[in-house]
Amino acid sequence: AHAHIRRPWIRLLEHEMQLDQTTLRNLEILKPVSEQRQSPTLLTTLDQTKTPMGTRLLRQWIVRPLTQLTAIQLRQEAVKELVSNLGPRMRIREHLKAVQDLERLNSRIVLEVANPRDLINLQRSLENLLFLQEHLPSFQSAMLQTIHAAWDPLLDVSSWIADTIIPNPPLSAKEGGIIREGVNAELDELRILAKEGTRLLAEMETRERNRTGIDSLKVKFNQVFGYYIEVTKANLSRVPSDFHRKQTLVNAERFTTGELQDLEGRLSSADQKMKSLEGQLFGEIRLRIASATTRIQGMAQQLATLDVLTGLAEAATINRYHQPTVHEGGTIQITEGRHPVIEHIQHSEGFIPNDTVLDLDTNRLLLITGPNMAGKSTYLRQVALIVLMAQMGSFVPADSARIGIVDRIFTRVGAADDLSAGQSTFMVEMSETARILDTAA
Repeated sequence: AHAHIRRPWIRLLEHEMQLDQTTLRNLEILKPVSEQRQSPTLLTTLDQTKTPMGTRLLRQWIVRPLTQLTAIQLRQEAVKELVSNLGPRMRIREHLKAVQDLERLNSRIVLEVANPRDLINLQRSLENLLFLQEHLPSFQSAMLQTIHAAWDPLLDVSSWIADTIIPNPPLSAKEGGIIREGVNAELDELRILAKEGTRLLAEMETRERNRTGIDSLKVKFNQVFGYYIEVTKANLSRVPSDFHRKQTLVNAERFTTGELQDLEGRLSSADQKMKSLEGQLFGEIRLRIASATTRIQGMAQQLATLDVLTGLAEAATINRYHQPTVHEGGTIQITEGRHPVIEHIQHSEGFIPNDTVLDLDTNRLLLITGPNMAGKSTYLRQVALIVLMAQMGSFVPADSARIGIVDRIFTRVGAADDLSAGQSTFMVEMSETARILDTAA
């Protein structure tokens, strides 16, 4: 029952940069500092993903930058290759756009709450896997080759749905009319009986008009009263004695007959059997798809990774980012660096770039001075964000950058009191500073 839930796996903290909540807030990585305004964040600036799975994975990559050089370089090489191959990248993104949330659809199927349209949405999403697969062999980077090697187009799952469910089914399986003709012989026979009933009702209407001389007589159906014969008030004098009154309206009367009741019984029984059988067949196909849940889940992960990589390549192209050189030394050298979020806000107004040099010898500490609104805090955040972006495998907003891998980023930017906790602005500042010193020691 829980096959759609990924098994727990070990995450080694030494393989990931540690970002505490204060840093996430101060750098506006996921949310703006001021929640009253809809300001861009690093996530919204970098998010060029096309699928819900990709969006979720990008968020994970941003809050868990890597600290292993090889892993960072694998991502960088994939992004670099996608940046250089505009045509294939655009075609991949076009097909990714047509893929819905496979993880959510997979969960609904396993939990047996998926409706017919969920299955069709899954099938239409899977149709794109074969097209995406065609573009993968041309790439040489290890990460894209790994995705290609693990690719499963799920053709059998797609055909199960396409061969069983009609292209545009109703929302609920209880409504019936969801299973294709030819899938089940008994269902086909019941449908023939239903069509035959429609013909018999039309014949009865013609016959009763001729017998009574009432040209406006109609045989109708509604969900409340079932089948009935409707006669206008002007023609009530012509109604024969075997018509039994069923309902009185303002301008008409509704009747039934023994023959109509017999036919109604046969048609209602066939309709109930059809809906029951379709519900059973739908449950069977849903269960069959659930047997492939591990494969669907695996493809959702491959699609998410491909989506994030192509999205980072797109962001790099749009924003004129360059590939940084990441190394295991203690040096950070940034030439013509820019703040990714502020640059994104300003567009054509331009952001004045800055250089940065930090190392373990003569430039261990930078003291930034200047008047209010000169951009001191922006500069501090800019350096932190460029380092973070480099270690998540992204290109960075700089003409060039050499980034020594760091295991943590700490921030103490801005000031605000916390009255609910009884802390003054000064107390908040000192508490944050103490936490940095304790953790960094």
